[in-house]
Amino acid sequence: MKHAHRLPSIRKPSIPGYRLQGLLAAGGTALVYAATHESSGRAVAIKIPKTSCRSASDLERFEQEMRIARLVRHRHLVGAHDDGWLAGECPYLVMDRQPGRTLSAVLASQRRLPVTVVIEAALQLSAALTELHRQHIVHCDLHPKNIWWESPGQSLDSFTVKLLDFGLARFLTEQLAPQKILVSRSPFGFGTPGYAAPEQLTEPACVSAGSDVYSLGALLFESLSFCRPFFRNTIELEIRAQCAGSLFPLRSLAPQVPAALAELITSMLSLEPSARPTLSEATEVLSGLRKSLRHPSKPPVMRRRTSVMLRTAA
Repeated sequence: MKHAHRLPSIRKPSIPGYRLQGLLAAGGTALVYAATHESSGRAVAIKIPKTSCRSASDLERFEQEMRIARLVRHRHLVGAHDDGWLAGECPYLVMDRQPGRTLSAVLASQRRLPVTVVIEAALQLSAALTELHRQHIVHCDLHPKNIWWESPGQSLDSFTVKLLDFGLARFLTEQLAPQKILVSRSPFGFGTPGYAAPEQLTEPACVSAGSDVYSLGALLFESLSFCRPFFRNTIELEIRAQCAGSLFPLRSLAPQVPAALAELITSMLSLEPSARPTLSEATEVLSGLRKSLRHPSKPPVMRRRTSVMLRTAA
């Protein structure tokens, strides 16, 4: 997404019941407008596909996003209030709008984040993903611009993070899934390079809850080090490094990171989905680390389960 002061001048659409104020963001396939619900005065954001992204497959993908947005409700997911069609041709999605900024903007101003802040943000995101996975939905597009950060001013002492944008989310159950996989327009596959799991980039039909675990690991790595885990000079080389598992050692970039947290993140970024911890296992480790950092006299107890080292508070 582009920052508001750089956004192009685009004629606002007219949506019954809403007063549009201006363009908030312009992504690869959609525009997001700031708006107000006329009868309630509620501040909302309205997402509309770009005119260049309204083919039958594009609209089918947007309809799937609308469907998922109707289903999910959680304090760490950006909620949807309404949706519809303009003149029967263009869909729109009405979402929550709260003061805040993206994780991308937070990292741009803070560079690396404190360990305690990253753990707290990770636990909030894992709660959002747990709710999605409970409903057999995989988000498939976790990256810093899709994380909304709400906090008083620039403070890191108190904050809430919310996962947004279900544009690439998909159902995993045969009963709910569309008959074909709806992929992105990205020339690099299904997802955002640098964050999407290798199977998303090479075999989109193989995505699973473990794909979101991988992306969450990539987010944690970057938040702690201000560097993507497989960063290279070109996207092509970065994807090649991802698919080869050529991971930068986290503690060489961010020595302040506890060994237990670095080990967890490394396991989340495993090339093979079966080698990654489940989301519940990762959450258990993160919860134990949060407790041990609050009470240093009680270090985490280590116990092995499969190939992942789990640490929980004693």
